[in-house]
Amino acid sequence: MKDTSCDIENIKDKLAKIQGTQLRLFNANTSTLLETLQLGASGFSGVMANFHPDLYTWITAEYNNQPEKAKKYKF
Repeated sequence: MKDTSCDIENIKDKLAKIQGTQLRLFNANTSTLLETLQLGASGFSGVMANFHPDLYTWITAEYNNQPEKAKKYKF
């Protein structure tokens, strides 16, 4: 599922509702990406991935392994 709400509380609610199912949530908003990944989102599905694919690939794969470096990215 793609979320375009840009609302952390809304995303938290959606993540809770899909927990234990095969559904996955992909955030389309860069400014909330790191927080939503930490909450359990599966990745990024926004237009900016067309311009900065390496950044989104890295942060989705490494935010958990290198949290301090991930926090330095200012989207």
